[in-house]
Amino acid sequence: MKTELNKDHEGIKQLIEDVTKKCNDLGVEIILSDKDHVVLSENMKTGGYFSDDSDGEIPTLACAMGQKDFEKAILLFVHESCHLDQWSESNEPNSIWAKGEASAYIDEWLSGEEYDKDELDDIFKTAIELELDCEKRSVEKLKKYNIPTNIEHYIQKSNAYVLFYNYLKKHRKWSIPGNPPYGDLI
Repeated sequence: MKTELNKDHEGIKQLIEDVTKKCNDLGVEIILSDKDHVVLSENMKTGGYFSDDSDGEIPTLACAMGQKDFEKAILLFVHESCHLDQWSESNEPNSIWAKGEASAYIDEWLSGEEYDKDELDDIFKTAIELELDCEKRSVEKLKKYNIPTNIEHYIQKSNAYVLFYNYLKKHRKWSIPGNPPYGDLI
């Protein structure tokens, strides 16, 4: 029998408390919205994100906790908190986040910026490496906090998300809102 995920689950409460403390300690704004989306930019709503301070703004971890499917919200929160973890280690040798600007380059490329083939190959290689590392961390965090979810199913969805970057590079468009790359696996 599957355990119902809710805000009162001890592992979830501890996870949120630990991530909130880490954000406060590092000067990261944390937004846990009771809506089904958070606003990333003027033209973009999303379920969650982590943005660093590379654009001169305050680093922010945001997640829409008011989604109908609370499990989806928690899984997204775990994922974005792992990007926070990557960022917090950015001063360490061989830090994956030190290469994290790849996501910004992809956003620029999707908006029309042009890169030569070698640059684009490097950008996507780095983005895939960053997301794969994040997904591996997410699995470990789900286990650490004993979050009752189907780990094998999460890994399948994670693999679909990481592989989606190959589609993105080929077609130069993000997945349709409400139809994530792992949608058929839900």
